[in-house]
Amino acid sequence: MRKLILAGAAIAVLASAAVAQRGERLERECRQEVRELCGMGRGKLRECLREKSSELSEVCYNQLRQRIEARQGKAEKGASPKLARDHAALGAIEHSYGSDPLQKLDFYKAKAEGKAPLLVFVHGGGWKRGDKRNATGTDKVTHYTGLGYHLASINYRLVPTDSVEEQGADVASALAYLLRNADKLGIDRSSVVLMGHSAGAHLSALVGSDPRYLRSAGLDFDDLSGVIPIDGAAYDVPAQMREGAKIMRKTYEQAFGTDPARQKALSPIGTRRHPMRQPS
Repeated sequence: MRKLILAGAAIAVLASAAVAQRGERLERECRQEVRELCGMGRGKLRECLREKSSELSEVCYNQLRQRIEARQGKAEKGASPKLARDHAALGAIEHSYGSDPLQKLDFYKAKAEGKAPLLVFVHGGGWKRGDKRNATGTDKVTHYTGLGYHLASINYRLVPTDSVEEQGADVASALAYLLRNADKLGIDRSSVVLMGHSAGAHLSALVGSDPRYLRSAGLDFDDLSGVIPIDGAAYDVPAQMREGAKIMRKTYEQAFGTDPARQKALSPIGTRRHPMRQPS
C-alpha cells in the first residue's frame, strides 16, 4: 500500500493567507479545522502541522495533499527520495518483520560499543497514515543513538484496510523480531522501551497494558522495561468518543467503530489489564 507523507512545512505554506491570495485557498471548513487544531500564528502553525496533520479530517487532509502534489508535480505518492537518502546516511537498515509490505522497520545502531538498550518508536497518523521515517526525523535518530540507544522505527498495517487490533499485533510482532535478533543486532534485552506518538502512543500503551498482544508474539511484560506514550488521546476510547474534539470524530469511528465493547477492549485504560505485571 502506498502512502503520502505530508511535510509539515509544505502544509503550513498551503494553509497560509499568502497562498490563499494566490488562488489556492482551502475550503472554509478545512481552514476552520486548521485554526481549531493549531491556532493562527504562522510560526507555530508550521510546527503544529508537522506534528498533528494526522488529526485533520480525511477531507481536509486530502485537500492539502492534492495541493502539495500539484505544487510539487508529484505523479506518485510516497516518502521523498531526499528523506530516504537522509535516513540511509544515518545508517538506517530496513528489516521485514512480516510478509505485508507495511510490516517493516528501520534499525539505527547506537553510537556505542557492545550491547545497547533499545528504543522502539511507533509513528502516529490517526491509525490510517504515517511512515517510520517521516515519524522519527533525523534529529531523533542522532539524539538517541548519540546517547547510546539503538533506535528502531516501525511501520504497521493501516486502517481501514486493516484493524487497530492488527496494528497492535504488528507492534508486538516487530518487537518480537528485534528481540529474536538481539544478539546479532547488539541489543541489551534487559533494557527495551516502547515509545509512540499520537496514534502510535495509543498503540504503544495498548501493547504495553493488554497482555494478549505480547503473548500472541511469544513475549510478555517482562520483555519490556517501559512504555513512553507521547501526545496520545485514545487511552479511554469511549470517553474520547464522547468528549473529544469534533474534528476527530470520524477518525475515531473509522479506527474504533461504534461498538462500546470493542472501544473498551481497545482502551489502554481498562480495569481488566491492571496491574501491568499481573501473573499469567
